[in-house]
Amino acid sequence: MLRILLFSPRSPSRVMSSVSSMLRQTEHLVAAPLLEGAAENAVKALETAFGGPLPDLVVADLTTSPDLLPLQHLHRVFRTLFASRNEVSEAPATLALITPRHLQMREWHTLLDDFLLPPYPLQETLPRLELMARRKKMAHAHLKKIADLTLDSTAAQVLTPAGDSLPLTPREYALLLFLATYRGRLFSRNRLLDLVWGMNYEGGERTVDIHIRRLRAKLSPQAALLLETRRGSGYCLKNED
Repeated sequence: MLRILLFSPRSPSRVMSSVSSMLRQTEHLVAAPLLEGAAENAVKALETAFGGPLPDLVVADLTTSPDLLPLQHLHRVFRTLFASRNEVSEAPATLALITPRHLQMREWHTLLDDFLLPPYPLQETLPRLELMARRKKMAHAHLKKIADLTLDSTAAQVLTPAGDSLPLTPREYALLLFLATYRGRLFSRNRLLDLVWGMNYEGGERTVDIHIRRLRAKLSPQAALLLETRRGSGYCLKNED
């Protein structure tokens, strides 16, 4: 299920109204908050559009706009929101309903990821959005969210919302990566020793306990709560509700 934000700089055009009606009949969540006006009000509307989580995708209506200023405004709203949360992130992928004149503007390709031109074939809207979502997922396959932290398996680091890297040792990182890869599964201490340290490792089970304790101390409070100890059984990284 995707969270799809509908953005119109003015009252939704007839085309956008049709897109809205079509998307609301799917399994996806759709919201169309008012994001014009003061940045503070726009940010609040964006934060509450889906009850907290941010949108996965945006459909922007530029059919009645002579320029790309509405999209620039939308990007500023997202940047303001991320700054207020002390997060390093980017605006969701955007599908825009545009006209040929917009393609003559130099910055169009920096503000949107895909577009529909007149006569705006509505049957293409949902497939394009789902394809954008799959591309985004593939592009971020090396990233794993652990509460408010991001585990980047390509860079072999764990990032805070501000983009700072946690000071994990190679073994602490390897242990967290393993638990995040098999999230929700319980592993005994001996099994973790075999799979993370290697079968030739000669240390005892206390090694795992020590590394789990050190990990909890270095993770954010939200992420540390997901690192579960089951007495007599082992450890797992819980799924978030």
